[in-house]
Amino acid sequence: MKKKSRVGTFDDPIWVLPDSCERPSLWLYLKKGFFAKKTQDSEDKDNDEEPSNTSEPIGRRAKKKAEVKNRGANLNHWASADRDYYIKNVLHNQQLTLAETKIALYLYDLMAAEFVDPEFRGLVCIVRATSTGIDLERRYGDIDGIYIMDKYHGKETYQYFDEKYSNLYDVCQSLIPNASTKVISEALANLHNFGYLTVTDIIEENQRSYRLKSGENYIEDENKPSRRPRLKHVRLCRWMIHTKIWDKFIWS
Repeated sequence: MKKKSRVGTFDDPIWVLPDSCERPSLWLYLKKGFFAKKTQDSEDKDNDEEPSNTSEPIGRRAKKKAEVKNRGANLNHWASADRDYYIKNVLHNQQLTLAETKIALYLYDLMAAEFVDPEFRGLVCIVRATSTGIDLERRYGDIDGIYIMDKYHGKETYQYFDEKYSNLYDVCQSLIPNASTKVISEALANLHNFGYLTVTDIIEENQRSYRLKSGENYIEDENKPSRRPRLKHVRLCRWMIHTKIWDKFIWS
């Protein structure tokens, strides 16, 4: 039997999605013609994020492709960097289930309040039952954790130590009745599609070598892997934090 290679190593890190990727649910329910005004800090972020060529995961073609599917909007542009609308944007969304609402608010509290993630790099979250840390060490990353490639934040790779993984599966056992991997994964996928979170499955198909080999520099169908991943990279979408949309939804 062929031995499985480790996923997310220093030599072959995971490529994570940019915030400006497609968000079908958000644009389905948001008022037509609503776009956040661009502020100076978001303009500066545009300049910082632009890679030197289109072989990177956030190349010009990738951004243009996402903007077309997002009705011309770019989620790297937000209305007010000094205000936080995230909680209201969650609570006023009538399409979110109770499980999705709880997970969105829990992750916001974890990353924005407790974890303090000023650069919005996010967390590696466990979404399936895991008996011991050894199970993860055998499959993911190098000895000292998982490596992520994220041009979005101006660095090619950065490291997540395994002892700091967020065990979302265990937390959800007390947050959500009858919480399962399917319920948690579907909740994260919908929160991603609405733009509250940016979620990337930590699987072989999202490694740098796979993307280069297949010629894909943008993950078209990011939340439908061929199998259920045990780990996901999750970060708050800054656009949803700084943009007031809670009163811009259309439900009828």
